[in-house]
Amino acid sequence: MRKLTNFWETLDMLNDAGMPAISWRGGHPAEWEVIKPLLVNTGRRAASVDCPSGAGEFCPRKVIELSDGRMVAECQDVPPICDTLAVTLADIQMQRIDRTKFAELVCGALGLTAHQPTHISGGLFSIGTHDVVAGRSVSVFGLFQGGSHADRGLAVFDGLQGIAQPQLLLVPTSRTLAEDQKQFLARTGVEWRAFDDVLVADGANSVSATPMASDLLKKLEDVVRQSLQGGASGLVWALPADAKWSRVKVVFQSDEVVNVRYDSETRRFEPGQLGMAKASNGKPTNQWTMLKAIAMGNGSIPFPSDSKLQKQKQTLSRKLIAAFGIQDDPIVVKDGQYVAQYVTNADGLKQGRQGAHQRNFVEDD
Repeated sequence: MRKLTNFWETLDMLNDAGMPAISWRGGHPAEWEVIKPLLVNTGRRAASVDCPSGAGEFCPRKVIELSDGRMVAECQDVPPICDTLAVTLADIQMQRIDRTKFAELVCGALGLTAHQPTHISGGLFSIGTHDVVAGRSVSVFGLFQGGSHADRGLAVFDGLQGIAQPQLLLVPTSRTLAEDQKQFLARTGVEWRAFDDVLVADGANSVSATPMASDLLKKLEDVVRQSLQGGASGLVWALPADAKWSRVKVVFQSDEVVNVRYDSETRRFEPGQLGMAKASNGKPTNQWTMLKAIAMGNGSIPFPSDSKLQKQKQTLSRKLIAAFGIQDDPIVVKDGQYVAQYVTNADGLKQGRQGAHQRNFVEDD
């Protein structure tokens, strides 16, 4: 296994415009097979290419198109310090790291759930999550702050606020962050590590996690599990990380009792446990009434024209997501109806079990 230190050091210095293709290829011979799939053309051409000496007043070498159509990169020092280099159009194409491909590489190596990388602020972007249970995970971010982001201020971390802890920030090298940035991350409880310390490549150029990276993710996973034991997570049932609404069954046993089944396990819940009881008197809220109506309709009710009813459905969806952690909407609009993505019925109720009529859900809770 080998480190990719040269690659990470390049990312620490690189600006948003990227580098010429010839510099990526020639400057990273040991890492080239890892880097090559991550590159994308920017649509621009380089006006110069790296000089091997790097010492002349007019470095780097300037790209010049000759009268016969050939192109060369020529040292501008007098006398020249470096040899003239013949280049092609492909050589001088500017290329940058595609963050989607980069995030996929990192997710694959660390065993993360991949999400569409999202630019947050400055050079900060999301990579993926280490999922623990449904709705609770370790959020992993990346930060490239070379070039145009070289001021290395604290404002770049503003986008981390409001995202649930724990969080892991990955940066190219141990020198990427300024001291005040490190201190800020320590104060706010954000773990950070260098890509250079968490990823390695084998002889076949397959990238994997170091033992240190695996140990760190396990430590952060334990933080999530401890928070679940403390009861502060808001979950009423910590379902598996890959839980789907289609595997949930909600059955009304009485007006104020539901049995919820996930796979082979069943648990009993009342309105207050699901956040659907009024604080003033403990009676069920309108969301509970709508939940029951959907059950009595065997999983659907007509889509209401009243915006207040639509708002009630949105609130009901939020409460179900908060209770069970599954992030997809549990109730969707389909063919003019609200349709539950979970299995549901009201077979335990004495009143009618099918053909429920739309109820009044709109009085204030």
